[in-house]
Amino acid sequence: MTNARLAIALAASYALLAPGLSKAADAWTQIKNAVVCTECAPPYNLLSVTNTPSTKNNVVEDNIDVYAQWDPGSSVRVASCGPVVTTSTCPTFSTGWVPIPGTTGPGNVPSAVGWGTHRQVFIVDDTQGLSYATRDGGNANAWVGPFSLGSPPRVAGGICSSAQAISQAPGMIAVFVIGCDDNLWHISFQNGQWSQWINVTDLTELGVNVLDNGNNSDFALSVVYDNFSTSGHSAYNQIHVIVSDLFNEIWDINYVFDAAHNYNPTDPASWEEDLTPLTSGGETTAAVSAPRNIGIFGNGSNGNTSPPQPLDGVSAIEQSDSFPAIPSNFTAETVKGGLFEPINGIFVTPAAVTFGKPGGNCNTFPSCRNGVFFLNGAQNIQYSVWNVGGPWDTSFGIKTIGASGDKFTANPVAVVSMQGTDAGKRAYVFAVRGIETTDTGEVYYASVVP
Repeated sequence: MTNARLAIALAASYALLAPGLSKAADAWTQIKNAVVCTECAPPYNLLSVTNTPSTKNNVVEDNIDVYAQWDPGSSVRVASCGPVVTTSTCPTFSTGWVPIPGTTGPGNVPSAVGWGTHRQVFIVDDTQGLSYATRDGGNANAWVGPFSLGSPPRVAGGICSSAQAISQAPGMIAVFVIGCDDNLWHISFQNGQWSQWINVTDLTELGVNVLDNGNNSDFALSVVYDNFSTSGHSAYNQIHVIVSDLFNEIWDINYVFDAAHNYNPTDPASWEEDLTPLTSGGETTAAVSAPRNIGIFGNGSNGNTSPPQPLDGVSAIEQSDSFPAIPSNFTAETVKGGLFEPINGIFVTPAAVTFGKPGGNCNTFPSCRNGVFFLNGAQNIQYSVWNVGGPWDTSFGIKTIGASGDKFTANPVAVVSMQGTDAGKRAYVFAVRGIETTDTGEVYYASVVP
């Protein structure tokens, strides 16, 4: 592949989840009155949170909202803590579960962005098109919509994945989906208007009609935006779209220029793609760690259901648009990430976050480390920390959130708080506990400071 631009180091874990490595963290608290549809979104990715908050007036603001597909029906609801958190902890999700205008088809988890008190949530609706609803101000019930963005042109069946959205800056949004034609499609908002649909794979050397769509449980799609910087390294503000192809291999499709400045996704020179040495049998997630390091994580099962399976990780070092060549020999590292067993057909999907605040000091733990949260074979939610670009933090080990009796039936989601005394250090983790004899579940959250 020409113009390759990532130096990639492969990392795979082989450490057992020994009981001695688990330590209790903060207790779980129920967000009451949730009726989440546990049968709507195999392989059991049932929740989402507002993505990494953007900066407004040079202040990074929290947007701690959790979204779930409801039952009965196919509506989406949201519980909010804020709408902007100004303390080190989130005392309560006092809004309750507020309905969002519009409906979604089974298996389509919403994706949301925000700045200040503005929220925008994107849903692949029951027509397999993309729609969104918005909310402004402190009124948690003041949602407006839905507004339709349609679907990729001339694509039979429309969209075959959930949407993944990021915000580069207030008033800028980028949304990615996989079309039912097995291509990566993109639509963006800037300068007060929406763009046309763009076939991103057609702009790269990856080719067309080669990606895995959401009809397959091995499907992967995640989007990260690297707005982290330190005193010695400015942020590149690049967009990374992590996707899997029809052969279960993972790709990084990257907008190589500053996506917050003169964003031009229709230019083929703006996009590059690289095959990572990470293969995964389930959905893959990514987190960005300053300076200029991307952590990509998968469950390592590669379609094999024989327990146990490793939590795999890849460290990708971002480069500028000079496009240096990828090393021919990848450097192997031992990942202290833990092992788990597939649970009742659930492919365990790690949820990755980056600790620290943009501009923070990467030498102060846990700034610029990635926290990786996952469901283990005992159905507990555990996490570990990886210093991207280096080895896993073996002294940190693997920790259990709550107690061994806290069992969950869906993969977790997580977000890092950006305000208060624990800004950049406290992660909020959300998970679903299924109710026996029903197809519904309850939502719990906990906060942890590594």
